[in-house]
Amino acid sequence: MIILKEKDPLGNSIVLEETQWNHIVFRHPEMMDKLDDVKTVISDPDYIFESIKSSSVWVYQRKTSQGEYLSLVINLDKKFIITGYLSENVKKGVLIWQKN
Repeated sequence: MIILKEKDPLGNSIVLEETQWNHIVFRHPEMMDKLDDVKTVISDPDYIFESIKSSSVWVYQRKTSQGEYLSLVINLDKKFIITGYLSENVKKGVLIWQKN
C-alpha cells in the first residue's frame, strides 16, 4: 500500500510504500516520527545526488533543524524510496540538483 506520493523539484512522482516504511523504521528507529519530514525532503530537498554506486539511484537530502541531514535513497527507475536515514554530512556523488 502506498502511504506517500510526492513530486520532487524535477517533476518525478516519488512513492513510499508501507512495507518500505516498515523496513526503514526497523533499521533506522530514529526515523519513526519523520514521515512528514520525508515528504518535505522529496518536495523541497537541499540536494539531489546521483549515487556513486548506481546511476539509477539518487539520494535526496535536506538539513534538519537539529543540523543533521535527512537522506532518502530513491530508485529512479521505479520512482520509489529504498531507504532513509539521518546523517551528519552531505552525501558524496554527482550533484543533480541543488536548492538556490
